[in-house]
Amino acid sequence: MLEVEQVLAAADVRDLADAAKAAAKLAEIDRQLAGLKGNGRVDKARGYVKEQLKKLKLASIEAV
Repeated sequence: MLEVEQVLAAADVRDLADAAKAAAKLAEIDRQLAGLKGNGRVDKARGYVKEQLKKLKLASIEAV
């Protein structure tokens, strides 16, 4: 989850290219988590990543 926070902190939502890179990285993290088998922690982590991805996209759209 630290990687997710680092991606979000480094993303400039006003720069569409930067926001797109951050969104791609978050999507990749989600894919990696999807490959893990585990307990509810993996599901919670995926939910968090998806929610942050949604917020990033909305912030990017609003900034334009």
